[in-house]
Amino acid sequence: SPDGSKIVFAGQLYESDTGFDIYIMNPDGSEQTNLTNTENDDFNPTFSPDGSKIAFESERDGNWEICIINTDGSEQINLTNNPAYDDLPVFSPDGSKIAFESYYVEEGDWEIFVVDSDGSNLTKITNNDTVDSYACISGDGSLVAFTSRVDGDDEIFVANSDDGGVTWDDFQVSDVAFTPTPISGLASDYMGDCLGISAVGGKVYPTWTDNRSGAALTYVSPFSLSSLPF
Repeated sequence: SPDGSKIVFAGQLYESDTGFDIYIMNPDGSEQTNLTNTENDDFNPTFSPDGSKIAFESERDGNWEICIINTDGSEQINLTNNPAYDDLPVFSPDGSKIAFESYYVEEGDWEIFVVDSDGSNLTKITNNDTVDSYACISGDGSLVAFTSRVDGDDEIFVANSDDGGVTWDDFQVSDVAFTPTPISGLASDYMGDCLGISAVGGKVYPTWTDNRSGAALTYVSPFSLSSLPF
């Protein structure tokens, strides 16, 4: 949790568990509590910035949805409730929005969506024929950073909204003509798509990891909000 008092994780701890559930516990491992207790799997939990809620992905209705729950296990809400595969939720810094990636079988690719933490205002951020994933949101909610697999290479993009999130434009901020190779000990399809974003003093700092130098190193591509290309 943000204050370090709790740890949240997905686990199948007991024989009676029919799937993976979301658990919360103290940092010393005590007081392990099953928060979801469903028959299907729940994965990838993440705390809200104030530590009061947990977003996670759940297969409870037969396909993967983004859900939210209070840290005491109350008020489980399905935020997406659609036929797509919804994955990897992440809160905005103020906790008001959640970004995630979604796969629609009929479209055949992954897109980035943002939804309010109460399930309202579901918005599609990207709309293309490639894989967009690993989203994160800037402090004021006007920027969403994500990885996009362009021409076989993963690159970092930022989507910007000037109208409160109604419409979005995106642009590329990494310019690496390089395809990372697998790194020992990591997933075999590693493509340098670990990222984060911060904003300080009118500048945005997208960061990512790739192994162009032969080792996995972290890179940053800062830009000024006043220099946005639209």
